[in-house]
Amino acid sequence: MKHLTFISILLLIVIVLSVPVILNINKSKQNTAEIYCGYKLLYSIDLSKVTEPYEIPIENGEHSNTVLVEKNKISMKSANCPDKLCVRQGAISHSILPIVCLPNSIIIKITDNNDNTADAVSR
Repeated sequence: MKHLTFISILLLIVIVLSVPVILNINKSKQNTAEIYCGYKLLYSIDLSKVTEPYEIPIENGEHSNTVLVEKNKISMKSANCPDKLCVRQGAISHSILPIVCLPNSIIIKITDNNDNTADAVSR
């Protein structure tokens, strides 16, 4: 029983210490929101530089969405899709989960400006 308790406590400590890494929490990073319609990039917005909230209307044929841009977060304010899952998702402020309006082909994702991944170099 003591062995099981020790393992449980150790596992709990590892989980608690890894939460910031999993959630990619870093206050010094600047995040850029990218809004796509289909595969076309419509807008790229540095959320850390937003001073006043504003709305972006997106029309795609008979489909329409309204994106709400705020300081350090972005959300789908309205959509004429049938299920409105994109609206109910709420605001995002990190790159873990994008906002997707599948019926209207709209994707909003956040990318990290301080990404340290190396680009491929051709020789």
